[in-house]
Amino acid sequence: MSMFRKSTDKSKADAGTSSAEASGSSSGTKLIPIEHLKGLCTGKNFTFKDFDLKATVGTGTFGRVRVVKIKGSTDRTPLALKIMKKSEVIRLKQVEHVKAEVGILAQILHPFIVNLLNTFQDDKRLFLLLEFVNGGELFFSLA
Repeated sequence: MSMFRKSTDKSKADAGTSSAEASGSSSGTKLIPIEHLKGLCTGKNFTFKDFDLKATVGTGTFGRVRVVKIKGSTDRTPLALKIMKKSEVIRLKQVEHVKAEVGILAQILHPFIVNLLNTFQDDKRLFLLLEFVNGGELFFSLA
């Protein structure tokens, strides 16, 4: 069973299918296999400078989540980059929680959970490269 995520990149619609068929709906989104996303990121030693930063999609206690695209890649699929400040993680005594988050996300592959694609760090920050799923925060959809 393949797992897919939606992307707004209309240029990758398969030839020979209508735009509605390629997108999976009439909303202009199309399904991207998780295997394809993992292939973009597997075995790469990323640094922060390897990404074109786009909009901020969320902020939290230790940092923020930005939409990014890989610089120099012909594949312009948007990804999410979770950026956490090491000093804040340590100050708030959340080191074990962050390690657990990364450990769990690294082990699972599920269509209802944003999948982890890669991790890296610099002197001041931790980075988690994740699938980007457009739609806002789940909390606001539950109301």
